Amino acid sequence: DGKPVAEKRSSVDSPKDLSNDSRLRIGFGPQDFFKGALREVRVYSRPLSESEIESLASL
Repeated sequence: DGKPVAEKRSSVDSPKDLSNDSRLRIGFGPQDFFKGALREVRVYSRPLSESEIESLASL
């Protein structure tokens, strides 16, 4: 339905440099980690509006 379910910010958030070949790890950290699989990942250079999120949820 495109509605946020949860949000969590980490105290180690920092901008990531995506212009090189280094690994981008999502859901990885010393204590908190994501256990599961991601079917599709998109990276945007800006925050999406609620209407953009709702539109993507309908794909």
